[in-house]
Amino acid sequence: MKKSYFDKDLMKSLSFYAVEDKTKSWYFLIEIVFILTALEILIFNIEKLIFQFFLSVIIGLLFIRFFVIYHDTLHKAIFTTSKFARFLIKFFGILVLNPPSVWERSHNHHHKNNSKMYASSVGSFPILSKNQYYSLSKKEQFIYIFTRHPLNIFFGYFTVFLLGMCLIPFIKSPKKHFDGFFAVLSHFFLSILLIHFNVQFFFFGFWFPLFFSSMLGAYLFYVQHNFPAIKLTTNKKWDYFFAALYSTSFFKMSSIMHWFTGNIGYHHIHHLNAQVPFYNLPKAMNNIPKLQNPITITWSLKDASECFKLFYFDEEQQKMIYKEKSKL
Repeated sequence: MKKSYFDKDLMKSLSFYAVEDKTKSWYFLIEIVFILTALEILIFNIEKLIFQFFLSVIIGLLFIRFFVIYHDTLHKAIFTTSKFARFLIKFFGILVLNPPSVWERSHNHHHKNNSKMYASSVGSFPILSKNQYYSLSKKEQFIYIFTRHPLNIFFGYFTVFLLGMCLIPFIKSPKKHFDGFFAVLSHFFLSILLIHFNVQFFFFGFWFPLFFSSMLGAYLFYVQHNFPAIKLTTNKKWDYFFAALYSTSFFKMSSIMHWFTGNIGYHHIHHLNAQVPFYNLPKAMNNIPKLQNPITITWSLKDASECFKLFYFDEEQQKMIYKEKSKL
């Protein structure tokens, strides 16, 4: 019989935080739009490259926060009744190469399959068992290596988002994912317009923030589901409660970085109940003892290195292991 890890009392306690505060939702949406607009105007009006670069990084971080608002909106955790807010937020998703139809399909798939050992990389970075990996062809092994490689994270703007989230889904299913094509088309024409208008503003006000946020976002998503202490299950034994608490990490960071990343670091709680708005996640962790001892990772180079060295899951040892000479 399949073992269940479900904790009724924990889920009941967590449900208290799965309620939207509409005033907060609107405040945070207006706040992010106002700050981004102000910084874009500032970048346009200053000339020193060092200041433009600094503001560009800040805008990239703000893109992460805005993306979490987008993420929660599509999860129906916030803005469930406002068509205008949902339109504005989905427009942002198009702008940053995250078309809603593709994101909803892939991310919902991720939530329903987090921690399973299989070859699908829909909505996540694939994890194979040792036996599965060696059963692949050389070409398939190369794809698996590259998908999990730091280069794929670093160039996430091109690989994860432009290709993976937009072009490939559209090519595979044009009618279902036409917004993927629309995102690329809008991105292309906006880029041409900005380059013609002001090349420096295009780079620091638009392209680099998006490149930076794509890289950081891909990195956060990778390490939240690929870390040394991760526990995995086969498809038949899968349990979403187990997946949330043992296959999903808590990313410990400063309060400033938690703000910029929209509390996405409280990822174990999000996977337990995706209806908890991002601004309630810290409260839930602080007030529910059972959530206070998660598997934790940090920004340290040691943690990053350990996460990236992980290669496949050894079913005999029941843990992720490294592979010798696993260079791309």
